[in-house]
Amino acid sequence: MILVIIILSLGAWFFDFGLLSDNESTDIKAKDQPIQATPTKATIAATGDIMMHDWQIKGGKKKDGTYNFDHFFKSIKPYLTEPDIAIGNFEFTLLGKEPYMGYPHFNSPDEIADAIKASGFDVVSTANNHSIDTGVPGVKRTYRVLNEKGIKTAGTAPSPGKRKPAFVEKNGIKFAFLSYTEMTNGIPVPKNYLVNRIKLEQIKKDIEDAKKQGADFVAVSLHFGEEYQKQPNEYQKKVAKQVLKDGADAILGNHPHVLQRVEKVNVDGKEKLIIYSMGNFMSYQVQPHTDESAIIYFDVVKDPVKNQVKIENVSFLPILTYKKGYYVEVVPLPSDQPESLENWPGITKTKWKTSYQNIVDVITSKQKFPIYTK
Repeated sequence: MILVIIILSLGAWFFDFGLLSDNESTDIKAKDQPIQATPTKATIAATGDIMMHDWQIKGGKKKDGTYNFDHFFKSIKPYLTEPDIAIGNFEFTLLGKEPYMGYPHFNSPDEIADAIKASGFDVVSTANNHSIDTGVPGVKRTYRVLNEKGIKTAGTAPSPGKRKPAFVEKNGIKFAFLSYTEMTNGIPVPKNYLVNRIKLEQIKKDIEDAKKQGADFVAVSLHFGEEYQKQPNEYQKKVAKQVLKDGADAILGNHPHVLQRVEKVNVDGKEKLIIYSMGNFMSYQVQPHTDESAIIYFDVVKDPVKNQVKIENVSFLPILTYKKGYYVEVVPLPSDQPESLENWPGITKTKWKTSYQNIVDVITSKQKFPIYTK
């Protein structure tokens, strides 16, 4: 009897202290397994030149003398808020006082920044040929107002210490946006930090610095090329490919005011993206095709195990700048047939379909990309 009690006691002791339950055993096995990290993804929407000509400014002026420009973006807003990050080219200045004007020295009311922010833009490139239209005060105040309103800027700075990329973190991916311009319309830039110019050695250094600060993905906006030309010139091709070779992941091109092609390229074994020109996102220009543009979308996917990023799912949305008198609105063209035209008197089915096809032909002239769907 005593022997039986001893055996039962030892069995209980081993069960309680020397052996593991099925759940405990499973927990240890789970801890021994390598963690299966899931890739993360962020979607970028890139647009062309956001411009403010005289008629656009007049169209936003209210009876009490204040301004509101929300109507510019009321139809396109869902296509800018859906992606994780939206970036455009801010091609005017905010001097903070009249006269407000368009070409040749762009100066707009601050309320346009409110409308741009409300429409979904997160970042704007500010290095372009109109960066210094209103002098050094215009450069500095534009930088301050945009950043105070929550729009990150890249390309101009009020001081050497603030000359840095626009960093944005989304879904575990750190993005760096850089911006440079080929010219400033002959207006001297007294200090280099005020407006970034296209200088390859400096761009390479800036890319390296951005990566040292933890950037997973570097997008470089380049304001270059010839106005109203639908094909990139040799300078654009050379600069874009060199900047990619020096470490950038994507080129976001602007300045020609019309669309130019998009292409994926292989650089040292890695697929990268060149958008030579996205045309005018919004303007009152009247030259042929300056009202036809596109928003370019692409996913950036990060493998947390390999700590590498790649571009996937490049697509585009054709858009048209609608102009009637002082009224301007950016209109999405998700297909070649409009559901309704009642909101845009003057746009015909023929105009819609022709513009849509013009945009598709340019974007896909070298490689095929699908139309973006929300």
